Amino acid sequence: MLFVPFALRGLGGGDVKLVAALGAWLGPANAMWVALYAGVAGFVMALVVAAYFGYLRKAISNVWFLLQHWTVNGVRPVEDISLEGGSGPRLVYALPIFAGLVLAIWLR
Repeated sequence: MLFVPFALRGLGGGDVKLVAALGAWLGPANAMWVALYAGVAGFVMALVVAAYFGYLRKAISNVWFLLQHWTVNGVRPVEDISLEGGSGPRLVYALPIFAGLVLAIWLR
């Protein structure tokens, strides 16, 4: 489920492996819920981190640019705003994955 963000260079390989390991532990259906809850938690945490560092306006601009780029050129990585090329603050995605794990186990 996290392969697409990884292929678009928006997520690191370690995060994909972590969710895969959790899927091996919890089962495929629960791994899907972990990934979905982690996505929601990651969105909220990314907004908080971007606002804290004064990067929120630029982050929204980058998302708009990304959507326009995908509309015109098709869905492919954009080097300027990828993990390697971006200049914004970083969010350790293990935190949203942990939040997704806690929610998936709690709501199970």
